[in-house]
Amino acid sequence: MKQRASLTLAAVLAAPLAFASVAHAAPMLSLTLAEAGYTSETFTSTTGFLSFGSAGGFGTFSTVAGNAAGVPMIGTTSTPQIDLNSLNVAGSSGTLTMTLSETGLAIGPGTASVGGSIGGTNSGTISVQQAILASNNGGASYMQIAQSPVLGTTSFASDIGGSYTFSGNDALEEVITVTATGSANNSFDAHESVPEPTSIALLGSGLLLFGMAGARRQKI
Repeated sequence: MKQRASLTLAAVLAAPLAFASVAHAAPMLSLTLAEAGYTSETFTSTTGFLSFGSAGGFGTFSTVAGNAAGVPMIGTTSTPQIDLNSLNVAGSSGTLTMTLSETGLAIGPGTASVGGSIGGTNSGTISVQQAILASNNGGASYMQIAQSPVLGTTSFASDIGGSYTFSGNDALEEVITVTATGSANNSFDAHESVPEPTSIALLGSGLLLFGMAGARRQKI
């Protein structure tokens, strides 16, 4: 009877995890380019990879080109990653906002750390800044987790991070802002990732200890 009760309790505790893994839409990767005074442009992919750019550039930038990756190309729905790299050449003064997001994730339920990093080079009077965000309502709204300083040196790198409580219907987003004054260029690689949520890791440890305790009682 004790063994049956132990198995039943373990099944009840594991059920929310199984539900969280299936109760979400397929991952969707999306990149939006925006600049004041210009019509925004959006690229999407369900394969976990997209390329963007054109000979005409975007807004006041004569060149905006690169690629982005996400689930399933890198990471999983429960431990996702998104990555954006880009070359941006400004013909005149302007501010380019690049928003990379991925919906259809199942990180929670639970609290997890969210990390971001960016590195690259600048030439001319130009700077870049990264913000990392997360959502527990499928991308309907996002909360900013952390933001890098404004990076204007010739060579730059920054690591940022924080924590967020996910629901299982989750999304990630990173916003890269590139600001130029006159002719200049910038290239960068920006990354955001989430490891295993703390609460799920603790629950897994608890179930393991629970099973060990039950086995020990049976031996006695």
